[in-house]
Amino acid sequence: MKEIPKNRQPKQPKKKSELKKLADQPKQLSFFKELSQGHELYSTKTLRLWDSLIGVVFDDSKNRNRIEGKFLDIDVRRIILDDQIIKVTRIPSRVVKNDVGIDYFPSKRDYKVFELLVKLAIDKKGAEFFLDKKNKVLTLEFSFYEIHSLYKKLLGTEHLSHAQLKDSIEVLKRADMILESDRHRIDTSIITEYILEENKKDESKSKIFISFSSLFSRLILSGRFREANLYRILYIKDLFTIFLYKKFVNNFTQASLMNNYHFSLNSVLKEYPTIDSWKVITRKIEKVCKSLNELKGDVITTYDVERRYSDETGQKKTIDCIFTVHFTPKFVVEQKRANGLNNKSIVIDETGKILDAPKFKDYQDKEEYLKDLTDYYNKGKKLFASKDSETLEGIFSQYHKKDK
Repeated sequence: MKEIPKNRQPKQPKKKSELKKLADQPKQLSFFKELSQGHELYSTKTLRLWDSLIGVVFDDSKNRNRIEGKFLDIDVRRIILDDQIIKVTRIPSRVVKNDVGIDYFPSKRDYKVFELLVKLAIDKKGAEFFLDKKNKVLTLEFSFYEIHSLYKKLLGTEHLSHAQLKDSIEVLKRADMILESDRHRIDTSIITEYILEENKKDESKSKIFISFSSLFSRLILSGRFREANLYRILYIKDLFTIFLYKKFVNNFTQASLMNNYHFSLNSVLKEYPTIDSWKVITRKIEKVCKSLNELKGDVITTYDVERRYSDETGQKKTIDCIFTVHFTPKFVVEQKRANGLNNKSIVIDETGKILDAPKFKDYQDKEEYLKDLTDYYNKGKKLFASKDSETLEGIFSQYHKKDK
């Protein structure tokens, strides 16, 4: 077997035993508290940062200009959230097959495998939180049979082989990314742990253990993650349309047929740099319209387009475009159902322990009850949140150390 150069050697996964299991686990992850509207600590910057990575970390196209047909250069991109520039450096994954190593960046298929894993983690009682150094990470143990059953249930097909699934997990584990702001840096990958226990007699019963990036685990653990329709995500053909759909899921929380949602082209381009690299603004508008049309009937009913022009004399140039979207009854019902998880919420403290809410009947003093009740709800906020943790700098300052 040919030797892989030392600087290209794949990193060996840690043993599962090195992670310390939290003392108490959530009864079911989908019961996590959804964020209350309007609270200063409950902004969606962390979630927006994660969603923007869809268009930065994952590639829609499989066609890459490889050096000698094998190697990929490190790729640098930038996203802008609230006027703050975040530099994202992608380091390709080296996958060895038949003694030949080839570089890959995470693809559209890898992203959809990731969403399948997230769905399993949210619904599966075997999903747990472990302590990895100072970070709390979401872990998942599953079999090939479980993920194939989920895939077939959603799409009615099994066109996801064991080899394809293993390849995607390998890429998600080995493709590193570096997120940098002005003062902080995060070194991570989508999946930070990966252990495969193969069953030679029946491969479908092979066990896989993974842990997610602490940045993503933070969204789940602190209740910032909103479930989307997985069938829709798997069915949509391109990543930008998925990005828009997830944007609607995470932002249209005041769900009502009477309400609409509007966004500007310029704001989307800051969060999705692949399209922003196109030179002609008309093409960018056409791309957004194409994706909105793909969501028509299922997610949106209609949308309006309002162009904004420059103030210069003579022929005016389009400088921005406002899209106003109206949603279908089906999507509104889905959003209300997601909001309804509030009523089933649980609160956990910094150690992962489930806390019981104070009951008024147990108190003789109303003021003491209200104080304890406030402390109870603040426990969940303090899990990862300091006063400024929901600023982008706050997010980075908590994760500037290496994830792995």
